[in-house]
Amino acid sequence: MKIFVLIQARSSSKRLPFKSLLSLDNFISTELLYKRIKSKNYKSIILTSKDKSDNYFCYLLKEKKIPFHRGHLNNVQKRFLTFKNKINNDDIIIRLTADNIFIDRILVKKAIIELRKNNKKYLFISNKFSDLPYGISVEAFKFGHLKEMKSDKKKDKEHVTYSFDKTINNSIYLNSIDKNWKNLNCSIDDLNTFNKVKKTFAKFNNPTSIRWDQLCLKYKNINNNYKNFKFEKLKLISKRSKDLKTAEILKICKLKRQEWKYNLNSQLKHFYKNFNRNDICNMIFSGTTLIGYTVLRYKKDKNKLFLLLDTFIIHRSFRKNNLGEILMMLNNNEIISSKLPCVLQCKNNLKLFYKKYNWKKYSENGLNYKGKNFFYYQMIFNNKK
Repeated sequence: MKIFVLIQARSSSKRLPFKSLLSLDNFISTELLYKRIKSKNYKSIILTSKDKSDNYFCYLLKEKKIPFHRGHLNNVQKRFLTFKNKINNDDIIIRLTADNIFIDRILVKKAIIELRKNNKKYLFISNKFSDLPYGISVEAFKFGHLKEMKSDKKKDKEHVTYSFDKTINNSIYLNSIDKNWKNLNCSIDDLNTFNKVKKTFAKFNNPTSIRWDQLCLKYKNINNNYKNFKFEKLKLISKRSKDLKTAEILKICKLKRQEWKYNLNSQLKHFYKNFNRNDICNMIFSGTTLIGYTVLRYKKDKNKLFLLLDTFIIHRSFRKNNLGEILMMLNNNEIISSKLPCVLQCKNNLKLFYKKYNWKKYSENGLNYKGKNFFYYQMIFNNKK
Protein backbone atom coordinates (compact mmCIF):
# COMPACT_ATOMS: atom_id res chain seq x y z
CA MET A 1 0.00 0.00 0.00
CA LYS A 2 1.40 3.36 -1.08
CA ILE A 3 0.44 6.82 0.11
CA PHE A 4 0.24 9.92 -2.10
CA VAL A 5 -0.36 13.43 -0.81
CA LEU A 6 -1.81 15.41 -3.73
CA ILE A 7 -2.01 19.20 -3.61
CA GLN A 8 -4.33 20.68 -6.21
CA ALA A 9 -3.32 24.14 -7.41
CA ARG A 10 -3.71 26.41 -10.41
CA SER A 11 -2.94 30.00 -11.40
CA SER A 12 -6.29 30.94 -12.91
CA SER A 13 -8.33 31.21 -9.71
CA LYS A 14 -11.33 33.45 -10.31
CA ARG A 15 -11.32 34.81 -6.75
CA LEU A 16 -7.58 35.50 -6.47
CA PRO A 17 -5.48 34.93 -9.62
CA PHE A 18 -1.99 33.44 -9.04
CA LYS A 19 -2.71 32.86 -5.34
CA SER A 20 -0.71 29.61 -5.52
CA LEU A 21 2.40 31.65 -6.36
CA LEU A 22 2.11 34.57 -3.91
CA SER A 23 5.16 35.07 -1.67
CA LEU A 24 5.14 33.86 1.93
CA ASP A 25 8.35 33.93 4.02
CA ASN A 26 10.66 33.67 1.00
CA PHE A 27 8.57 30.82 -0.43
CA ILE A 28 5.75 30.81 -2.93
CA SER A 29 2.62 29.73 -1.07
CA THR A 30 2.37 26.29 -2.70
CA GLU A 31 6.05 25.66 -1.96
CA LEU A 32 5.52 26.51 1.72
CA LEU A 33 2.60 24.08 1.97
CA TYR A 34 4.67 21.41 0.19
CA LYS A 35 7.52 21.83 2.70
CA ARG A 36 5.08 21.81 5.64
CA ILE A 37 3.59 18.43 4.69
CA LYS A 38 6.61 16.74 3.05
CA SER A 39 7.62 13.41 4.64
CA LYS A 40 9.68 10.32 3.76
CA ASN A 41 6.58 8.23 4.60
CA TYR A 42 4.68 9.24 1.48
CA LYS A 43 5.10 10.96 -1.88
CA SER A 44 3.87 14.53 -2.27
CA ILE A 45 2.89 15.86 -5.71
CA ILE A 46 1.40 19.15 -6.97
CA LEU A 47 -1.53 18.58 -9.34
CA THR A 48 -1.94 21.52 -11.71
CA SER A 49 -3.19 22.00 -15.26
CA LYS A 50 -1.91 21.73 -18.83
CA ASP A 51 -3.42 25.12 -19.56
CA LYS A 52 -1.03 27.90 -20.63
CA SER A 53 -2.11 29.88 -17.55
CA ASP A 54 0.01 27.47 -15.45
CA ASN A 55 3.19 27.69 -17.55
CA TYR A 56 5.00 30.02 -15.15
CA PHE A 57 3.76 28.03 -12.14
CA CYS A 58 5.29 24.85 -13.59
CA TYR A 59 8.47 26.76 -14.47
CA LEU A 60 8.84 27.67 -10.78
CA LEU A 61 8.02 24.16 -9.54
CA LYS A 62 10.69 22.78 -11.85
CA GLU A 63 13.21 25.37 -10.64
CA LYS A 64 12.45 24.43 -7.03
CA LYS A 65 12.56 20.68 -7.80
CA ILE A 66 9.01 20.11 -6.56
CA PRO A 67 7.30 17.16 -8.30
CA PHE A 68 4.17 18.06 -10.24
CA HIS A 69 1.65 16.61 -12.68
CA ARG A 70 -0.19 18.60 -15.33
CA GLY A 71 -3.73 17.49 -16.08
CA HIS A 72 -7.13 18.83 -17.05
CA LEU A 73 -7.81 22.48 -16.11
CA ASN A 74 -11.47 22.29 -15.10
CA ASN A 75 -11.94 18.56 -14.52
CA VAL A 76 -9.92 18.28 -11.30
CA GLN A 77 -11.36 14.82 -10.64
CA LYS A 78 -9.65 13.67 -13.85
CA ARG A 79 -6.34 15.12 -12.61
CA PHE A 80 -6.57 12.89 -9.54
CA LEU A 81 -7.49 9.83 -11.57
CA THR A 82 -4.64 10.23 -14.07
CA PHE A 83 -1.70 11.59 -12.02
CA LYS A 84 0.10 8.23 -12.13
CA ASN A 85 0.12 5.33 -14.59
CA LYS A 86 0.24 2.51 -12.05
CA ILE A 87 -1.69 2.88 -8.81
CA ASN A 88 -3.59 0.25 -6.81
CA ASN A 89 -7.12 0.52 -5.48
CA ASP A 90 -5.88 0.16 -1.88
CA ASP A 91 -3.37 2.98 -2.20
CA ILE A 92 -4.20 5.98 -0.01
CA ILE A 93 -4.75 9.48 -1.40
CA ILE A 94 -4.54 12.56 0.80
CA ARG A 95 -6.22 15.50 -0.92
CA LEU A 96 -5.12 19.04 -0.07
CA THR A 97 -5.73 22.39 -1.74
CA ALA A 98 -2.93 24.95 -2.14
CA ASP A 99 -4.97 27.75 -0.56
CA ASN A 100 -5.01 25.98 2.84
CA ILE A 101 -1.46 26.82 3.93
CA PHE A 102 -1.85 26.03 7.67
CA ILE A 103 -2.03 22.28 7.01
CA ASP A 104 1.02 20.38 8.30
CA ARG A 105 2.41 16.84 8.38
CA ILE A 106 0.78 16.30 11.81
CA LEU A 107 -2.70 16.63 10.29
CA VAL A 108 -1.73 14.49 7.29
CA LYS A 109 -0.38 11.77 9.59
CA LYS A 110 -3.57 11.91 11.69
CA ALA A 111 -5.74 11.38 8.59
CA ILE A 112 -3.62 8.43 7.40
CA ILE A 113 -3.67 6.73 10.83
CA GLU A 114 -7.44 7.14 11.22
CA LEU A 115 -8.17 5.81 7.72
CA ARG A 116 -6.07 2.71 8.37
CA LYS A 117 -7.25 2.12 11.95
CA ASN A 118 -10.95 2.37 11.08
CA ASN A 119 -10.58 0.51 7.75
CA LYS A 120 -12.55 3.28 6.04
CA LYS A 121 -12.75 4.23 2.37
CA TYR A 122 -13.04 7.93 3.16
CA LEU A 123 -12.38 10.27 6.11
CA PHE A 124 -12.01 14.04 6.39
CA ILE A 125 -10.89 16.87 8.65
CA SER A 126 -12.85 20.13 8.31
CA ASN A 127 -14.99 22.59 10.24
CA LYS A 128 -18.25 20.91 9.19
CA PHE A 129 -18.66 19.06 12.52
CA SER A 130 -16.07 20.90 14.61
CA ASP A 131 -14.91 24.35 15.68
CA LEU A 132 -11.98 24.37 13.27
CA PRO A 133 -11.45 27.47 11.12
CA TYR A 134 -12.52 27.31 7.51
CA GLY A 135 -9.32 26.41 5.66
CA ILE A 136 -8.21 23.53 7.90
CA SER A 137 -9.17 20.76 5.52
CA VAL A 138 -7.64 17.33 4.85
CA GLU A 139 -9.30 14.44 3.02
CA ALA A 140 -8.12 10.82 3.01
CA PHE A 141 -9.51 8.09 0.78
CA LYS A 142 -8.63 4.89 -1.07
CA PHE A 143 -7.88 5.35 -4.76
CA GLY A 144 -10.38 2.59 -5.57
CA HIS A 145 -13.11 4.59 -3.84
CA LEU A 146 -12.35 7.58 -6.06
CA LYS A 147 -12.81 5.36 -9.13
CA GLU A 148 -16.09 4.00 -7.71
CA MET A 149 -17.40 7.51 -7.10
CA LYS A 150 -16.33 8.89 -10.48
CA SER A 151 -19.06 11.13 -11.84
CA ASP A 152 -19.71 13.38 -14.82
CA LYS A 153 -21.53 15.91 -12.68
CA LYS A 154 -19.97 19.38 -12.75
CA LYS A 155 -19.62 19.55 -8.95
CA ASP A 156 -17.74 16.25 -8.82
CA LYS A 157 -15.41 17.25 -11.65
CA GLU A 158 -14.60 20.54 -9.93
CA HIS A 159 -14.50 19.48 -6.26
CA VAL A 160 -13.36 15.82 -6.65
CA THR A 161 -15.02 14.53 -3.45
CA TYR A 162 -18.31 16.44 -3.70
CA SER A 163 -20.44 13.22 -3.67
CA PHE A 164 -18.40 11.44 -0.98
CA ASP A 165 -20.11 10.57 2.33
CA LYS A 166 -19.32 13.68 4.39
CA THR A 167 -21.34 12.72 7.46
CA ILE A 168 -20.19 12.94 11.07
CA ASN A 169 -19.29 9.24 11.00
CA ASN A 170 -16.48 10.02 8.53
CA SER A 171 -15.31 13.16 10.32
CA ILE A 172 -11.99 13.01 12.20
CA TYR A 173 -12.09 14.52 15.71
CA LEU A 174 -9.27 16.81 16.85
CA ASN A 175 -8.46 17.79 20.44
CA SER A 176 -7.55 21.23 21.81
CA ILE A 177 -9.67 23.36 19.53
CA ASP A 178 -10.63 26.90 20.52
CA LYS A 179 -14.40 27.35 20.12
CA ASN A 180 -13.79 30.88 18.82
CA TRP A 181 -12.00 29.50 15.75
CA LYS A 182 -15.26 28.44 14.11
CA ASN A 183 -15.86 31.84 12.51
CA LEU A 184 -12.31 32.25 11.21
CA ASN A 185 -11.41 31.86 7.54
CA CYS A 186 -7.73 31.10 6.87
CA SER A 187 -8.25 29.80 3.33
CA ILE A 188 -6.55 32.14 0.83
CA ASP A 189 -9.56 33.23 -1.22
CA ASP A 190 -8.82 36.96 -1.46
CA LEU A 191 -6.04 39.49 -0.86
CA ASN A 192 -7.24 40.41 2.62
CA THR A 193 -7.09 36.79 3.81
CA PHE A 194 -3.72 36.34 2.14
CA ASN A 195 -2.30 39.39 3.93
CA LYS A 196 -3.56 38.05 7.29
CA VAL A 197 -2.01 34.63 6.60
CA LYS A 198 1.23 36.33 5.56
CA LYS A 199 1.31 38.37 8.79
CA THR A 200 0.69 35.17 10.77
CA PHE A 201 3.67 33.31 9.31
CA ALA A 202 5.84 36.42 9.81
CA LYS A 203 5.39 35.97 13.57
CA PHE A 204 7.32 32.67 13.52
CA ASN A 205 10.93 31.83 12.66
CA ASN A 206 10.06 28.31 11.49
CA PRO A 207 7.26 28.62 8.89
CA THR A 208 7.80 25.12 7.48
CA SER A 209 7.46 23.37 10.86
CA ILE A 210 5.25 25.53 13.08
CA ARG A 211 2.18 23.53 14.15
CA TRP A 212 -1.19 24.21 12.57
CA ASP A 213 -2.88 24.97 15.92
CA GLN A 214 -0.22 27.54 16.91
CA LEU A 215 -0.82 29.27 13.58
CA CYS A 216 -4.56 29.34 14.29
CA LEU A 217 -4.00 30.93 17.70
CA LYS A 218 -1.86 33.70 16.22
CA TYR A 219 -4.19 34.12 13.23
CA LYS A 220 -7.15 34.73 15.55
CA ASN A 221 -5.42 37.77 17.09
CA ILE A 222 -4.32 39.14 13.72
CA ASN A 223 -7.79 38.66 12.24
CA ASN A 224 -9.42 40.57 15.13
CA ASN A 225 -7.13 43.58 14.60
CA TYR A 226 -6.95 43.60 10.81
CA LYS A 227 -8.67 46.32 8.80
CA ASN A 228 -9.90 44.89 5.51
CA PHE A 229 -9.04 46.71 2.28
CA LYS A 230 -12.03 47.05 -0.05
CA PHE A 231 -11.64 45.28 -3.40
CA GLU A 232 -14.14 44.50 -6.06
CA LYS A 233 -13.60 41.23 -7.89
CA LEU A 234 -10.12 41.12 -9.45
CA LYS A 235 -9.89 40.29 -13.14
CA LEU A 236 -6.72 39.73 -15.18
CA ILE A 237 -6.80 40.44 -18.92
CA SER A 238 -4.09 39.91 -21.55
CA LYS A 239 -4.85 41.46 -24.94
CA ARG A 240 -3.01 42.26 -28.12
CA SER A 241 -2.91 46.01 -28.75
CA LYS A 242 -4.99 45.52 -31.90
CA ASP A 243 -7.81 44.01 -29.80
CA LEU A 244 -8.04 46.81 -27.23
CA LYS A 245 -11.28 48.76 -27.13
CA THR A 246 -11.19 52.56 -27.20
CA ALA A 247 -12.48 52.67 -23.61
CA GLU A 248 -9.61 50.39 -22.48
CA ILE A 249 -6.99 52.57 -24.19
CA LEU A 250 -8.50 55.59 -22.45
CA LYS A 251 -8.27 53.84 -19.05
CA ILE A 252 -4.63 52.89 -19.74
CA CYS A 253 -3.70 56.49 -20.56
CA LYS A 254 -5.53 57.83 -17.49
CA LEU A 255 -3.68 55.34 -15.27
CA LYS A 256 -0.32 56.32 -16.82
CA ARG A 257 -0.96 59.97 -15.85
CA GLN A 258 -0.45 58.96 -12.20
CA GLU A 259 3.22 58.30 -12.97
CA TRP A 260 3.97 60.54 -15.96
CA LYS A 261 2.67 64.11 -15.69
CA TYR A 262 1.40 64.67 -19.21
CA ASN A 263 -2.15 65.58 -20.14
CA LEU A 264 -4.52 62.97 -21.48
CA ASN A 265 -4.14 64.02 -25.12
CA SER A 266 -0.35 63.67 -24.87
CA GLN A 267 -0.73 60.23 -23.31
CA LEU A 268 -3.06 59.13 -26.12
CA LYS A 269 -0.69 60.46 -28.81
CA HIS A 270 2.22 58.63 -27.17
CA PHE A 271 0.20 55.41 -26.98
CA TYR A 272 -0.76 55.43 -30.67
CA LYS A 273 2.73 56.52 -31.76
CA ASN A 274 4.27 53.49 -30.01
CA PHE A 275 1.36 51.22 -30.89
CA ASN A 276 2.32 47.80 -32.25
CA ARG A 277 -0.60 45.59 -33.22
CA ASN A 278 0.80 42.45 -31.60
CA ASP A 279 2.14 43.93 -28.35
CA ILE A 280 0.70 42.18 -25.29
CA CYS A 281 -1.15 44.47 -22.87
CA ASN A 282 -1.50 42.92 -19.39
CA MET A 283 -4.13 44.49 -17.16
CA ILE A 284 -5.62 44.06 -13.68
CA PHE A 285 -9.16 45.32 -13.07
CA SER A 286 -10.96 45.76 -9.77
CA GLY A 287 -14.53 45.69 -10.98
CA THR A 288 -14.44 48.13 -13.93
CA THR A 289 -11.47 50.13 -12.59
CA LEU A 290 -8.09 49.54 -14.20
CA ILE A 291 -5.63 49.20 -11.29
CA GLY A 292 -2.58 47.62 -12.94
CA TYR A 293 -1.01 47.77 -16.40
CA THR A 294 2.10 46.74 -18.27
CA VAL A 295 2.94 45.98 -21.88
CA LEU A 296 5.20 43.39 -23.54
CA ARG A 297 6.47 44.91 -26.78
CA TYR A 298 7.78 42.82 -29.67
CA LYS A 299 11.26 43.92 -30.76
CA LYS A 300 14.00 42.71 -33.13
CA ASP A 301 17.77 42.76 -32.78
CA LYS A 302 19.84 41.38 -35.66
CA ASN A 303 16.68 39.67 -36.93
CA LYS A 304 16.19 37.93 -33.58
CA LEU A 305 12.80 38.45 -31.97
CA PHE A 306 12.50 39.31 -28.27
CA LEU A 307 10.11 41.06 -25.89
CA LEU A 308 10.56 44.32 -24.00
CA LEU A 309 8.69 44.76 -20.71
CA ASP A 310 7.50 48.37 -20.61
CA THR A 311 5.32 50.74 -18.54
CA PHE A 312 4.81 48.91 -15.24
CA ILE A 313 2.25 50.77 -13.11
CA ILE A 314 -0.14 50.07 -10.20
CA HIS A 315 -2.96 52.47 -9.29
CA ARG A 316 -1.93 54.65 -6.30
CA SER A 317 -4.98 53.70 -4.24
CA PHE A 318 -4.22 49.97 -4.56
CA ARG A 319 -0.48 49.85 -3.88
CA LYS A 320 1.08 47.70 -1.12
CA ASN A 321 -1.56 45.00 -1.69
CA ASN A 322 0.52 42.44 -3.64
CA LEU A 323 -0.91 43.62 -6.97
CA GLY A 324 2.57 44.26 -8.37
CA GLU A 325 3.38 40.65 -7.58
CA ILE A 326 0.29 39.39 -9.39
CA LEU A 327 1.05 41.59 -12.41
CA MET A 328 4.62 40.25 -12.58
CA MET A 329 3.33 36.68 -12.53
CA LEU A 330 0.98 37.49 -15.39
CA ASN A 331 3.90 39.03 -17.31
CA ASN A 332 6.18 36.05 -16.69
CA ASN A 333 3.48 33.60 -17.67
CA GLU A 334 2.91 35.39 -20.98
CA ILE A 335 6.67 35.57 -21.62
CA ILE A 336 7.17 31.84 -21.04
CA SER A 337 4.14 31.05 -23.20
CA SER A 338 5.61 33.19 -26.01
CA LYS A 339 8.88 31.15 -25.88
CA LEU A 340 10.83 34.39 -26.29
CA PRO A 341 13.35 36.10 -24.01
CA CYS A 342 12.26 39.39 -22.48
CA VAL A 343 14.33 42.36 -21.35
CA LEU A 344 13.56 45.40 -19.20
CA GLN A 345 15.26 48.55 -18.04
CA CYS A 346 14.72 49.75 -14.46
CA LYS A 347 16.15 52.14 -11.93
CA ASN A 348 18.83 50.57 -9.79
CA ASN A 349 16.65 50.65 -6.67
CA LEU A 350 14.06 48.38 -8.35
CA LYS A 351 16.38 45.54 -9.39
CA LEU A 352 15.64 43.51 -6.23
CA PHE A 353 11.92 43.62 -7.04
CA TYR A 354 12.50 42.00 -10.44
CA LYS A 355 15.04 39.51 -9.07
CA LYS A 356 12.25 38.13 -6.89
CA TYR A 357 10.55 36.98 -10.08
CA ASN A 358 13.58 35.23 -11.63
CA TRP A 359 14.84 38.16 -13.68
CA LYS A 360 18.64 38.32 -14.01
CA LYS A 361 21.19 40.95 -14.87
CA TYR A 362 21.75 41.21 -18.61
CA SER A 363 25.55 40.98 -18.72
CA GLU A 364 26.20 42.29 -22.23
CA ASN A 365 28.64 45.24 -22.16
CA GLY A 366 27.14 48.69 -22.17
CA LEU A 367 23.62 47.78 -21.07
CA ASN A 368 23.86 49.18 -17.54
CA TYR A 369 24.39 52.91 -17.60
CA LYS A 370 23.99 56.24 -15.83
CA GLY A 371 21.01 58.22 -17.04
CA LYS A 372 20.22 61.86 -16.34
CA ASN A 373 19.21 61.30 -12.71
CA PHE A 374 19.45 57.54 -12.10
CA PHE A 375 21.65 54.54 -12.72
CA TYR A 376 19.71 52.25 -15.05
CA TYR A 377 19.89 48.49 -14.68
CA GLN A 378 19.00 46.09 -17.49
CA MET A 379 17.58 42.64 -16.82
CA ILE A 380 16.43 39.58 -18.76
CA PHE A 381 14.00 36.70 -18.22
CA ASN A 382 13.44 33.39 -20.03
CA ASN A 383 16.83 33.59 -21.73
CA LYS A 384 17.81 30.04 -22.63
CA LYS A 385 21.04 31.00 -24.37
